[in-house]
Amino acid sequence: MGEVFQWGSRGLWAKTSEEGFYIPMRFIADGIRLQLLLTNAFAGKGRHIFHVKNPAGTPTYSDCVALADALKDWWNSDYKNMVNGVWTARLAVAAGINANPAAIARTVIDTPGVRSGNDLPNSVACAIEFGTRSTGRTHHGGVRALGMVEADVDHDRFTSGYLTAIGGVMNNLVIRVGVLGYALSVASLVDQQCYPIREVFVTSDIIASQKTRRASHGE
Repeated sequence: MGEVFQWGSRGLWAKTSEEGFYIPMRFIADGIRLQLLLTNAFAGKGRHIFHVKNPAGTPTYSDCVALADALKDWWNSDYKNMVNGVWTARLAVAAGINANPAAIARTVIDTPGVRSGNDLPNSVACAIEFGTRSTGRTHHGGVRALGMVEADVDHDRFTSGYLTAIGGVMNNLVIRVGVLGYALSVASLVDQQCYPIREVFVTSDIIASQKTRRASHGE
């Protein structure tokens, strides 16, 4: 059983075998938590958190292996093309959030981004929204893309070309997970449910920050 701790206003969470990767103590019976861990050339770290609904029910080790591999493949085939070489994807981790302890799997990536151009400050991010077509504040989530270059912005806004491309890359993860028989989702710890993502969109072209945490991420 992983050590349980109070994570500020987020409530009780449990540590796992992966340093810095935690699972909530408000369990979701068919839920799986994914993490893409990145590092940059300035000793900084970035994490993208996603959630998945397993239609078969309780997550197994083989489910976690399949999803960690899918996250790695998505980075190598899609997302790294949108991220400059300052950033390197290190690990893909998948763990059940149905119990403590739960099934967990990891796969090493160690592949840098390949987007050419002058990098922007590490804090610069683009807010990507996930819609579930369900009402309620905790039924919506998203991630903050990183690794863009100077050519991707015009003053304090992202270019339309960048927004279209990054939206398509995020939607490709929805598709990739779906092909495997799972559903990329927004996890609501309030409802203890995973709500499948029905649409991916960018609601604003204004530059955001990696430091801003959205309460509706279900975390």
